[in-house]
Amino acid sequence: MATITAKVTTDSELINIVYTLTNEVFSTINVYPFYGDSSFSTKSQNGFTVMSIENAPSNSVEGQTGTFSVNIPASSFITAGVEFSGIHVLGITSTNNDIQSETFANILIGKTLDCCIADKVYKSLDCDCADDKCNEELLDAQKMFLFKQSAEYALRSISAAASLTDIKRIAILTDAKNKYTKAIELCTSGCGCDK
Repeated sequence: MATITAKVTTDSELINIVYTLTNEVFSTINVYPFYGDSSFSTKSQNGFTVMSIENAPSNSVEGQTGTFSVNIPASSFITAGVEFSGIHVLGITSTNNDIQSETFANILIGKTLDCCIADKVYKSLDCDCADDKCNEELLDAQKMFLFKQSAEYALRSISAAASLTDIKRIAILTDAKNKYTKAIELCTSGCGCDK
């Protein structure tokens, strides 16, 4: 069974995916957006493919062993009609001894949130410490940061082997989505970043 990890790059323009195969044939990497439903919608279950065997660094039709890395640009999401923000599940499909399996990684793409946190912290730097408005800006930034950290922690707690529609996966994804949504609600500064 393949393993997969995913991380948004610091510029929030790419997802760096690292996957490991053990005598396996790579098939695809798919993205399944999570919209906060009690289960994945039909659109989410189908997801969209960001890499297939034709364009993978591990493009052999024979079993391979190794660790491979690839960057997926935000444009892949836009082309698929999906926002490059929010909660997503990435799944790698591989075959070993004619048995196909899919394992998953969960990711929060929070460029808008990061921009708003930075904007609120920056605004608080220019204020007098006695100004209540500045304190509100800094408190909102702290809350947003903690909501984001909590959502990311929850996403890391999901087993990679749990199926896409596993009840525990859905519950944790819903919890992470609620925290992300609450953090976005606190973002009223109009920082102008893309979602």
